[in-house]
Amino acid sequence: MKSILAIALMLSCFCSILAEDWKQSLSLGFNLARGNTENTQFNTRYDAKKKREKDSISVKVAANFGEDDVQKNTDNYLVGAQYNRTISQRYFWLINSSYEVDNIADLDYRFQLSPGLGYKLIEKKNNTLDIEAGLGYQSQQYDSQSKEDNVAYRAAEKWDYQLSETSSLWQSAEISGAVDEGDDYIIKAVIGIQSKVAGNLNLKSFIQDKYTNDPANNKKKNDISFNTVLVYSF
Repeated sequence: MKSILAIALMLSCFCSILAEDWKQSLSLGFNLARGNTENTQFNTRYDAKKKREKDSISVKVAANFGEDDVQKNTDNYLVGAQYNRTISQRYFWLINSSYEVDNIADLDYRFQLSPGLGYKLIEKKNNTLDIEAGLGYQSQQYDSQSKEDNVAYRAAEKWDYQLSETSSLWQSAEISGAVDEGDDYIIKAVIGIQSKVAGNLNLKSFIQDKYTNDPANNKKKNDISFNTVLVYSF
């Protein structure tokens, strides 16, 4: 409960700091099962984006919690930001950063800072596809293991498609890892659909997958989840 309150406070601070010209959204998901199966899942995410003629900045804060009748099975946090600056009609340079914690995966923290170059493969009103690549810094530490600092690479793609005035399809994928350790890499992918319910309220369903090739001791490499959440845009 303390973690949920802390995240809620963080989200409220972001909302109060950002100006009216930011596009913002807050998503909430909750699942409760009781009986033969007892399970509680809660997730929340805050997104904000500001786009100007020559540049844009995006911010995200996410938290996921869950427990069954035996133990806690989900407990992770993520804070990320990205700045894009237009170079030409198709090219842009960027700075991407993220900080994440996953207590179930024994990840004390992972911090990444990656400057890079991006290219707009598709740039249409209802269809956009960007690819990005960069080289930067990564610091991480797993429980009961020593801290690791590395030069790290990052490559990503982001696709958005407007199906209609009230619904959209989106997908993204990213791979990152230490340059000098070929087996130390992470792949993240997500695909989802969002539809308008009423006013500023939307319903979003998505599948996300995270593959860690070199996880903590006795931990699985792959985590996949299916989520349906309510999203309020403002």
